[in-house]
Amino acid sequence: MDWSIPLLHSTDIFKSTVEALSDATVAAPLIKTGMFHSNPNFPINNPIYNPVFFMPTKTYFYVFGHQTEEGDYSTRLGCINGDDLAYVFGAPLVASLGHFSSNFTADEVSLAEMTMLYWTSFAKFG
Repeated sequence: MDWSIPLLHSTDIFKSTVEALSDATVAAPLIKTGMFHSNPNFPINNPIYNPVFFMPTKTYFYVFGHQTEEGDYSTRLGCINGDDLAYVFGAPLVASLGHFSSNFTADEVSLAEMTMLYWTSFAKFG
C-alpha cells in the first residue's frame, strides 16, 4: 500500500475544497475586517480623527450553520452565505415573505424565533 496516495472519494475532496475556499474567500476577510474595526488605531476609533466617536470597540461574529431542508441549494454545499436572512426576518413564521421559501419545518420555525430573539437581544443589550 502506498501511503502517499490518499484513499479519498471525489465527493470528500470536493467538500474539503469548498470548505477551504469558503474560509479563504469569506471567513478570512471577515476576520481581517473585524480586526481593523476593533483596532483603536482604526480612523473612526482614533480621537485624532474623530474625538466624538472615540470609545473602546468590540467586534462580534456569529456562525449560522443550518441549511433549510427545502432550500434552493444542494445539501452537499452546506449552509450558503445569506441563508440566515430567512430566519432573521422571520420567514418561517409567516405564510410568505418575499423570495424566501415557504416550506419550513417546525424546528425551523423554532430556529427563526430563537434567531430573532438573539438579534433583538443583541440590539438592546449589546
